[in-house]
Amino acid sequence: MNLDDTDRAILEVLLEDARTSQRALARKVGIAQGTVLNRLRRLEDLGVIKGYSVMLDPSALGWSMTIMAGLRIVKG
Repeated sequence: MNLDDTDRAILEVLLEDARTSQRALARKVGIAQGTVLNRLRRLEDLGVIKGYSVMLDPSALGWSMTIMAGLRIVKG
């Protein structure tokens, strides 16, 4: 899969803020808004962009969290 500088620039902006609008992406990357839409669709179709998400602060919501994890390593 070949990503060019424009693809990388779009991804860089989205990594900073996944809520960036297509209009703002176009302005920041220096391309047309339609080009942004086409690039985003292509990156999604290729599986480069798997989705968009929200990160919540559990403590701000009054949630407590306990995590137990086990790890088993099998040599071979």
